[in-house]
Amino acid sequence: MFKYKAYRKASSVLAAHPVKITSGKEAKKLIKADDSNATITFLTRVSGIGPVAAKKFADDGIKTLADLKKISNQLTHHQQIGVKYFSDFEERIPRTEIIKHEVLHPVVISMIL
Repeated sequence: MFKYKAYRKASSVLAAHPVKITSGKEAKKLIKADDSNATITFLTRVSGIGPVAAKKFADDGIKTLADLKKISNQLTHHQQIGVKYFSDFEERIPRTEIIKHEVLHPVVISMIL
């Protein structure tokens, strides 16, 4: 289902472009530049927001983290946590910290890695 929608969306973006596309590289660049696609991609990075919810939010004009914070009363509990701790979830864990935890909890870390 998602592939069908993706192909359909890509074909409509390409068909609407005024200049003939001559390579796959050009097509990818054009499709990535599509605003709604970028919005949906960003929104799905928030924990608790999948593709369907992200599309609904984008259709409703919700495009940023600030927009999500404004409607936090409409979000599920999981989504509210995803918004609240978004920057923490996006931050990479330093290797030194992983090694420290590996020493303390070797079984758990080996399961993750």
